[in-house]
Amino acid sequence: MLQTSLLIAQTVSTLEEYLEFEETADAKHEYHKGKLHKMPGGTFNHNRIGLNVAFLLNLFFDQENKEIEAFSSDMKVYSEALDRSFYPDVSVVIGEPQQVNSKSASIFTNPVLLVEVLSKSTRDYDMTKKFGHYRSIPSFSEYVIIEQDRFFVEVRTLADKERMLWDIQQYENVEDEVYLQSVGCRIKLGDIYKRVKFEEE
Repeated sequence: MLQTSLLIAQTVSTLEEYLEFEETADAKHEYHKGKLHKMPGGTFNHNRIGLNVAFLLNLFFDQENKEIEAFSSDMKVYSEALDRSFYPDVSVVIGEPQQVNSKSASIFTNPVLLVEVLSKSTRDYDMTKKFGHYRSIPSFSEYVIIEQDRFFVEVRTLADKERMLWDIQQYENVEDEVYLQSVGCRIKLGDIYKRVKFEEE
């Protein structure tokens, strides 16, 4: 069953056809076994948070001389087990990205950390089914969920791979330091929300 937030754009036969289509498409689409699903547009807050997180992570990696890199929402992640691609808001890879297709430098298979900024239309999907989809990626070990309308970050960290057990930490105080175990990084909640403007209730 399709998520209401993802609309069928058209059908293609292969991942290669999808990658070619996406290069000239007017909007982003996720791919699932030959079907394309149009992604909803973002908001100012959504974009600010995603860019803040990618910047903070890469700043830390550079300072620590770590061979780790964070990418923005323009990069696609692919699950070989599901034959499905995604556009995470932020994705992190240790070492070199493992590319699916030598003709496309925008999709890879080995993220260790994935970040999603929640929106009204995708909240339930991101917190449940999408997390399940991401778990099909062998390298994936940490999931970060960020609210865009209030201070709230949830971090799900793989604690036992064999039994697929995940630890959950939640952060709601602007002074909190969000700990990302998979990359050994701490970032302040307030920095994640820099320039973000909450609507007055």
